[in-house]
Amino acid sequence: MIGKKLRCSFCGKGEDQVRKLVAGAKAHICDECVAIADRIMKASPDDPGDSPAAKPPSWRVPPK
Repeated sequence: MIGKKLRCSFCGKGEDQVRKLVAGAKAHICDECVAIADRIMKASPDDPGDSPAAKPPSWRVPPK
């Protein structure tokens, strides 16, 4: 992978634009997107910001 710049699969930022980039089997996620995902997972179900319309499509919580 010499010469190929790694990017976050969620926000598209390059490895030189974030503090950390974690590699998965077929995707990468940066520390900033991990923090966003953590806030979403910890959000109260009654939180109005938790509604699907309040989030970009890539951050919507799947229906139960």
